[in-house]
Amino acid sequence: PCIGGRAGFEALAEAARAAGLGIILDIVPNHTAFHLENPWLRDVLRHGQDSRYARHFDIDWGKGRLVLPFLGQPFDEMLEAGAFRLEEGDEGPQLATEHFAVPMSQGTLPSEEMRRDPEAIRDAHAAQPWRLTHWEYERAGVSGFHLEDQVFPKKCGFMEGKAVIPMEEHVQKIRAALEARVDANTVVIARTDALAPNGWDDALARSHAYREAGADLVFVDGIRTHEELQTYSRALAAQGIPCLYNGALVTAEEAEQLGFKIQILAGLSLGAVWKSANAAMLELNSVGTVRQTMAQFDSPEAGETVNDLLGVPEVYELEQRYSPNTEDAR
Repeated sequence: PCIGGRAGFEALAEAARAAGLGIILDIVPNHTAFHLENPWLRDVLRHGQDSRYARHFDIDWGKGRLVLPFLGQPFDEMLEAGAFRLEEGDEGPQLATEHFAVPMSQGTLPSEEMRRDPEAIRDAHAAQPWRLTHWEYERAGVSGFHLEDQVFPKKCGFMEGKAVIPMEEHVQKIRAALEARVDANTVVIARTDALAPNGWDDALARSHAYREAGADLVFVDGIRTHEELQTYSRALAAQGIPCLYNGALVTAEEAEQLGFKIQILAGLSLGAVWKSANAAMLELNSVGTVRQTMAQFDSPEAGETVNDLLGVPEVYELEQRYSPNTEDAR
């Protein structure tokens, strides 16, 4: 509801009139009304840049389809979960979820029996002048994604009992991620966990398929031995296919020589924190102090303490600035 409501506005208008003043309504659609309740925006979503209202919004159509970061989860996950439906709304066709409905272009609504079909929904979505994306990741500054082909619930790549979804299904997930990508510099890394359950033939077939689908890098996880790493290198990385290696079997320089573009040590920080914390707790329990454990580390410089990293000084500054007891606040 609007602040003050109709009665409040009428009271304001009457008081202004009594004072010899008028009220000017400054409606700026591109700043204040980017909401599906705005009929101008709904017209733009249905007709794209051909809408008579398109010029009222700051939309650079030269960058492609209008991005709508409305989704609470990635598009492909919501599609798989059956969260979308195509329907005929009061004003025309629309793609709807539990929480909102977005106008669709005329002529893009499939026959009624196909309106809950995932591929029909995907095709209809691709035919719009807009595209739905997950609001969180790229807006938060994420530089890249690992898209895994494991069956949910997923496991660490080195754990037993993994299973993978069909290769064709994961290819579609990669295509959906590329379509939803806002920043061309966001790296899409296609990970396969097929090596342990299915062997090298399937892992390599998936790697090639994922790269052909457009993934920036491929990632065969669960490499346990030097022999497996050499196979990974010969079959993919050394053949010019951008690859990621997860593990510490070789140094970063050796991984580069094997052709890998990225090497990660996924458990490094967790393992280091655990060893340090465990050593500190054992020392505390044994002698009542942690001096020996802490002596391994240099004292933090100014600006490097835990409180500094958490932004506590900035919080203190805000408290001082807005405290009712300071002159600035008055």
